[in-house]
Amino acid sequence: QLKAADAVLIVSPEHNRAMPAAVKNIIDIASRPYGQSVWQGKKVAAITASPGSYGGINSGLQIRQSLQSLGANVLIAPEVFLSRANAALDNGKVADERTAGFLNKFATAFYAWAAE
Repeated sequence: QLKAADAVLIVSPEHNRAMPAAVKNIIDIASRPYGQSVWQGKKVAAITASPGSYGGINSGLQIRQSLQSLGANVLIAPEVFLSRANAALDNGKVADERTAGFLNKFATAFYAWAAE
């Protein structure tokens, strides 16, 4: 599925100021076997979320760094590091208009970039 995708959006929490092991495993497994990485030239963006005030920024930067080292075309801006995600999202829905506008702005930019 990753190989067939025109672009990939990774949405991840942050675990102990790092990307979760499951996300790292997906990135690593899709980079093998050597010379057949699905990430090479693939358009990829990452969104992270955390109940803390930093929004998973460490996780997001680690995800980007790993993907860039594998030759992925990583969307740098706009960025989404969703802080206080427990308040920003309520039962899987966006809790306020400000957050909804921010996420819609990202989605519009991501779709346009992926279509280039």
